[in-house]
Amino acid sequence: MTDATDKGNESMRKPVGTLEYLLRIQKDIQRPGRIFIYFGDILINRFRGFVEGYCACMQDNGLSDDGYSAFQEWLQEVKRHVLEPDWTVRLLRDSQGRHEDAIRKYLDLVVEFVALRPDVAGKPPSIVGSRHSGTFDTLLRIRQELEHGRWGRLGESRDIERFSAFVDGYNACRLANGIVDERYSKFFDWLRDSKHELPGEGWPAKYLRDCRGDHEQAIRKYLDFAAEFAALQGG
Repeated sequence: MTDATDKGNESMRKPVGTLEYLLRIQKDIQRPGRIFIYFGDILINRFRGFVEGYCACMQDNGLSDDGYSAFQEWLQEVKRHVLEPDWTVRLLRDSQGRHEDAIRKYLDLVVEFVALRPDVAGKPPSIVGSRHSGTFDTLLRIRQELEHGRWGRLGESRDIERFSAFVDGYNACRLANGIVDERYSKFFDWLRDSKHELPGEGWPAKYLRDCRGDHEQAIRKYLDFAAEFAALQGG
C-alpha cells in the first residue's frame, strides 16, 4: 500500500524525513480515494503503525529525524497532546470515533507546525550513521526479538493491522530514501506466487482468520514465512 513514491534517480535523492513524508501525504489525500493508497483500511491504529514504521526505518538507516522529533515536542508542549501510551485515543475521541477524521486531524497538525516552524520543518535529515537496513532485515530482527520474548519496537501491541502498517511505513521510508532491498520484493513475490499466502483480502485478514483471531499468532505466522524464505535464500 505504500509504493506511492517518485522512483527517479535514487542515488541523487536527499533524505526524506517522517515529517516531510507526512506533509506529502496530507497534500496528496486531498484528492478523493488517495488515503487508501497509504493506509489501506482507514484505521487510526494502522496510521499509528505506519508512522512508527517510517520512524524506525529512519533510525535503522542512520538518518536523523529532527523535524519529526521537534513536531512531537510541539504536540506535547504547545498542543498538550499526550503521546504515550497511545496518542491515537485523543484524536479518535475528538473525531467522535471517525477514523479518517482522526488521521486528517493529525496531518493538519503537521501542516500547522510546518507553517509555524519552517526553519525546523524545512531542514533535511542528516546522515548520522552508516547502517543499512531494508524492510526484510527488520522483519527478521522482529522475529528474533519475539523468539526471545521481546516485542521491542512494537511495544506491547498485539494488533496485526498496526503491525502490517508498520511494515508498510518502513517500506515507504525505504522507497522514499532510495534504500535498496531486493529480498523484500522477492519475499513478497514468493509469498504470493509460491506459497499462495497473499490473498486479495490482504494477509492480515487471512492470517487472523487462520489463527482464530489470535493477533500474536497471526503476526508470528507472517514472520515465520519471512524466516522460511531467508533460509531458502541461504540466510
